[in-house]
Amino acid sequence: MKRISLISLFLIPLIALGCGASTTKGEAPAPTQTATAASFTTSNLIVSPDMAKPGDMVKVGVTVTNAGTQQGTYTVVVKDHDGKVLGMKDVTLAGGAKEDVNLQISINVAGSHMVMIDELWHGLVIQAAGVATAPVPPPPAGNMMTGNMTGNMTGNMTGNMSSGSMPGM
Repeated sequence: MKRISLISLFLIPLIALGCGASTTKGEAPAPTQTATAASFTTSNLIVSPDMAKPGDMVKVGVTVTNAGTQQGTYTVVVKDHDGKVLGMKDVTLAGGAKEDVNLQISINVAGSHMVMIDELWHGLVIQAAGVATAPVPPPPAGNMMTGNMTGNMTGNMTGNMSSGSMPGM
């Protein structure tokens, strides 16, 4: 009569179920992958246009990346420099995925503003009513202007300019 030990009573069913460690001679066991929770980063903040009138719609774009391995949802929150929420949008991303997210915002107060998403920021100028936004025309033919200008975002400018004839004119 054969004697069966207690160890063989437990070991044989485990091996039959595939619970035992099995490797081909000379091979290491396959590594196990651990799922990581969704973890989001933002980059590439774009504000367009940089200059607008009160109430104009301004496009704000940002790239959202999920650095984790699991799917997750991230809320993009656009704020001004005072922390006021200007817009929000949810984005759901699979692990390792990234997506460009776009929102439309509007600011009704003239002046210089900071548009922020997380630690990213971009300047935006809301011009007061009646302020022209047309580009500066080129100087008249035959004249050349040189100099420098300094100022602030409210339009106060100081500097010096000189004009003269262009060589050969």
